[in-house]
Amino acid sequence: MNEEETELNPDWHPTAQELAEYQARDAELAASNLHVILQASSRPLSIKELKDSTLHNGSTVEVALRREVSENRIHEQSGRYSLT
Repeated sequence: MNEEETELNPDWHPTAQELAEYQARDAELAASNLHVILQASSRPLSIKELKDSTLHNGSTVEVALRREVSENRIHEQSGRYSLT
């Protein structure tokens, strides 16, 4: 969670473990959403298009995308992403 998000919810003061667990769940959800977006697309998408297609924080999308690419679940070619 970044500083801006913390300002939006000033009542949430997670422990380090709670924050790590939240970020892991958020990245899992973002990865799932990336798959749905790419399945619905008729062409490979840029990272900007992917970020614009979800409500997830941009850095969360990047974390999820890197993981999915490294695990060969999403394919990257010339800055465009598609399902493998």
